Amino acid sequence: MAEQSRVEVTFNGDAIERLLTSPAMVQDLRRRAERVADAANRESSWGGYVSDASGEGRRAHARVWNVKAGAADDESRNNRLIRGLDAAR
Repeated sequence: MAEQSRVEVTFNGDAIERLLTSPAMVQDLRRRAERVADAANRESSWGGYVSDASGEGRRAHARVWNVKAGAADDESRNNRLIRGLDAAR
């Protein structure tokens, strides 16, 4: 049998955190969240889906939600956000 060599990897935690909160990461997440919100708004006759992205904290994050009254009921019946996830690709 062939001898296997051992590879040791050391991660730079500070560099990873800088990457996860970088403006490029925030912009990518913002673009993806906007596409999900747009897809949900196209499918909904009454719209109201909005998005936001931030690099605050230890990693960038984005969210999509509906600001109109009754949105939770509509979302629970129609799953517009789940169905709009493919738009984020």
